[in-house]
Amino acid sequence: MALLTREHLEWRIKCDFGDDADEALRIIDRYGAGKREDGGVLVQLACVVMAEGDISELCKVVATAKVDYRDVLAALQARHGAHWHGDA
Repeated sequence: MALLTREHLEWRIKCDFGDDADEALRIIDRYGAGKREDGGVLVQLACVVMAEGDISELCKVVATAKVDYRDVLAALQARHGAHWHGDA
């Protein structure tokens, strides 16, 4: 399993978003501040993987996670399988 740390998250954002990495980091940091926003880095990383380097998609995925993070995790597992985080 990949290390699910803030450092790994930042690395993945830089890889996926390139010149837009700073903006992507600001967007991903919108998740986790609310009362019911569980999962921390795991959910943030899932959002990044689902967005596939697309800023507008990242906004949508983070908005979905803020409503119910399980929707993002379920969609990611459906797309990439149960061990998606191993390649993250």
